[in-house]
Amino acid sequence: MERDGLSDVDKLIEEIAADIESNVKEVYDNVFLEESFKFEHVGKGLFISKINEEPITHPSGSQKAIISLGIMLSLARLFDLPMILDEALDRIDVIRLSPFMEYLTGASNLGSKYILLLIKASI
Repeated sequence: MERDGLSDVDKLIEEIAADIESNVKEVYDNVFLEESFKFEHVGKGLFISKINEEPITHPSGSQKAIISLGIMLSLARLFDLPMILDEALDRIDVIRLSPFMEYLTGASNLGSKYILLLIKASI
């Protein structure tokens, strides 16, 4: 069934993608202090990463962790699921570790009932 040229599935994809884009921006703005990185929805569930408005193909480890957290936050809210972050801290650089953890511990107030953070310890 189509309305306005978009099927219900297409509309759902666009809504989820818009939520993911918004959450990635929110997390990034709280962890990074500069605004050079963007994770933009370009349509049909596809995203592009940019630095200083220029497309990039390989975000840094910290940027990947931020993208993952934004996606997981969206899915946790939408489907009432726990957030599972597998080795996210391994990708965050030392400078951003404290603001990342501050945001993460506050994220439980943003709608996720449970946050499971898996950390690989190097001994």
